[in-house]
Amino acid sequence: MNESSKGAHVVATNLSKSYTRGDNTVEVLSNINFELQPGQMAAIVGASGIGKSTLLHLLGTLDAPTTGKILINGQDTSTMSGPVLSKFRNNNIGFVFQFHHLLSALSALENVMLPILVSRGSKEEAHDRARALLEKVGLKKRLAHRPSELSGGEQQRVALARAMVLEPSLLLADEPTGNLDAATGQGIHELLVELNREHGSTMLVVTHNRGLAEMMPFEFEMGDLGALSSESMPTKNGELRA
Repeated sequence: MNESSKGAHVVATNLSKSYTRGDNTVEVLSNINFELQPGQMAAIVGASGIGKSTLLHLLGTLDAPTTGKILINGQDTSTMSGPVLSKFRNNNIGFVFQFHHLLSALSALENVMLPILVSRGSKEEAHDRARALLEKVGLKKRLAHRPSELSGGEQQRVALARAMVLEPSLLLADEPTGNLDAATGQGIHELLVELNREHGSTMLVVTHNRGLAEMMPFEFEMGDLGALSSESMPTKNGELRA
């Protein structure tokens, strides 16, 4: 459905984020610079509270940086606002969060159909694409089930299918296995890799799970004030982590 469904090229330049609390300014991210090539899979690791989720929200245009800019496929998202930004986000960026954010009144199938319907796609197209993705993630027999009737792992698979249904050029995942047991989490890890291989989306995963991070060809380490380490380290397959 998305003509630019191949992986996004993402460039963050001098990215900073701070919040004002009364007379105090809290600096969360400071002068971050990094780049993701189209189709690249990468993980961001680091201690809790260090700014990983904040960075993901900036990249996903859910929040705006205090300084710096983000280019996605050459487009400066800081110059967009209102309906233009919403349309860009819906057409180009998919999100998977630790908490699934599924609509409780809708079935698994209806939850996954929703992004296409919001984009004014036809109900028939939405149904067919959602059904195909849910079957792909192993939920063929759960299409009519509501979130309360699904396990945590099944709900996360629905959330992942919903994030991929528009074939976004950029998929952002924030602790996607944080609430899952080890075995279920491993299944989600493998599914992310498989979907990247099939759809070519650029994927950035925020996690404190080293097992998930080690599945990614590239890994960024966040330090104080959100600085990203640029040290290169060999992975198991001989590639380099940025």
